[in-house]
Amino acid sequence: MKTKSSRFLILSIVLVILSIIAAIFLFSILKQRQESLSQSVVADKIDLIPTDTPPLIDDLGDDDLFDSPTSTPTPSPSPKPTKIPSPTSTPTPAPTSVSTTKSFTDSQGLCSLTYSSSRILYQDTTGSAKRYTFYLPTSSFALHVADSDTWSWTHPNRQFTSTFTIDGNPTFRYDIDDQTIVDIQGDNNNFTLQCIHNGDDDLKDECEQFLQSFKLL
Repeated sequence: MKTKSSRFLILSIVLVILSIIAAIFLFSILKQRQESLSQSVVADKIDLIPTDTPPLIDDLGDDDLFDSPTSTPTPSPSPKPTKIPSPTSTPTPAPTSVSTTKSFTDSQGLCSLTYSSSRILYQDTTGSAKRYTFYLPTSSFALHVADSDTWSWTHPNRQFTSTFTIDGNPTFRYDIDDQTIVDIQGDNNNFTLQCIHNGDDDLKDECEQFLQSFKLL
């Protein structure tokens, strides 16, 4: 009896050990598959959108920074602290804040638009296309100008419709959670307007104004 009991106990211990080893091996396989799937999803998303990293200030020379399209490129002045008014005996209501805009025309005189004066304008080149970035630390808007046979980004099914028009022209519009991209054709050039709004409602509203201000010249 003791011999049978001992054998039964040993077999039970072996089965428990094998079960633990099998569970660890299965968990490892599932984890690897989940990580591979996650990386694949991220890669697919990146392949569908243009370069969305704004140019770094340190990577651009003074010639790349513009206060306006017609002015000599100069660094933007450092912001000054807001002056606090002296208290008075009769309180007065604070003035309503008004958002101001600046006008922009690309270096070739192909198009124009307006953008918030709080943004800083940079120019650089991506391949054969020119990119104008309207930068804020919280988001970046951009205009990409390419030749008629190229685009600044790749999409497998770019179709132009009148569902959304800019300056009376049909467009191809692509929306995802963190940004909006709109393609326009004109004057033997391809234009791409890009808003990285990160899902913020105020930035989405600013994006729509930015898009509708675009004009072909």
